This record gives sequence, C-alpha cells and structure tokens, in this order.
Amino acid sequence: MTSETKDLLLDTLCSNCEIDVVVRIDIDDLLIEFNLSKEELFEVLKEFEYRCFIENLNMRPNTVFLSLTINGKMFQSQGGFTSEESMQALSKKHLDLQYRTLLLQYEALKSELEGLKTTNPTLAERIISLVASITTIAGFIISPTNKF
Repeated sequence: MTSETKDLLLDTLCSNCEIDVVVRIDIDDLLIEFNLSKEELFEVLKEFEYRCFIENLNMRPNTVFLSLTINGKMFQSQGGFTSEESMQALSKKHLDLQYRTLLLQYEALKSELEGLKTTNPTLAERIISLVASITTIAGFIISPTNKF
C-alpha cells in the first residue's frame, strides 16, 4: 500500500473521529473509497494500532471499532507517511554523502600515516585498521539493501 493511500485513510480518520472516542466504522464504505481489500484495510489498521495512531481496535467482518489517538492526529498534521518517506530519503542521501566524505578522509589519512609507519609502525597500523573498520561499518549501515 502506498504512503499516499495510508495518508488518505489517516486523514479520513482524523476528519471523522474525535481523539480517544471509540467510533464504529462501516468498512464497506472504506473499501470502496480507498479501493482496498479487507485484508489490506485490516493490515493498515493494524499498522496504525502498532504505531499508536489508533487504539481499541476491534475488527469485525463488516465493521471496525477504534479510537483515534493524539499520536495519530499529530502524525497526520506533520505530513503523515509521505512526509516520513521523504525525510527517510533525505536522511539516506545525507548518510551517503557523509560516507563518501569518510572514504576520502580515510584515503588521505592512510597516505599521511605511511610516513608514521617508519617511526611507529604498530600505531600506524592500528590507526589505519580502526579507520578502515569504521568506514566498513558505515558502508554496511547505508548500503542500498539496508532499510531504516
């Protein structure tokens, strides 16, 4: 399910529900409005509950009972899922730039430490090894296969 669809569903709940008041919702209307299957709707409502956007979730075959929380209202007012997704993408780009900078600094430091190898080879190797480990770990953290 897209972030936009989740935002629309959360917007609908925020528009039609008061905070901390249990409401009864006919799911047939939601299924038609958002072009969802029951399974998809229940899945996203479970996610909302897990993220504390709603509570008192009671799903029945054609009806859902729930109450909106202040967390759901605040998340929606701050841009919701699309905003969260954009922030994660920006964070990923920022981390990638920091990693590239770290690699450049590592290469420069490695060159500078070559001279230290003649006077204190153990210290030079320890520093090079430490910086290489940090660079490797940073690469794993921001790798494309790693999701936040």
